[in-house]
Amino acid sequence: MGKRPQDDRVYDALCRATRELILSAGGLERAAQKTRVSKSTLASYYDPQASVFMPIDVVADLEATLNDMPVSRELARLKKVFICEVPDASRDDMIEFLADVADRVGTVFRESSIALAKESDLTAKEVASLRDAVYECFQSLLTLESSIRTVGAGLGDEAA
Repeated sequence: MGKRPQDDRVYDALCRATRELILSAGGLERAAQKTRVSKSTLASYYDPQASVFMPIDVVADLEATLNDMPVSRELARLKKVFICEVPDASRDDMIEFLADVADRVGTVFRESSIALAKESDLTAKEVASLRDAVYECFQSLLTLESSIRTVGAGLGDEAA
């Protein structure tokens, strides 16, 4: 077997995320009932010494049973990408929604500018709060994009 392209820390992080997934799915026995692999096979997936990783369909099966996606989130983090759930879009109260999105984005930009100007004085709690606010803005903007896409789908090919 050749040298693997990732540092061992990457594989350790994937094992930890896999363990989190299995435990969140109810442990080895309950997780095995929700997918095509056995309890002992699942156990090998979070053993860093085993060098065996969970197949993607098994990850998909288990993450589908949760309100979380620890393995997908870890893979995204390793690639420096952001995963955000796209909320259901509705055209109801769109003007109010747009005003709320604009207000949230403005607040996040204002608070971020102030915080970044004093970067050495930021606390971990402030950083976490800003990240949460940015995440909420992403979700709001994705809701808006989804709503626009839904409207566009009704307009035919030229809007797609």
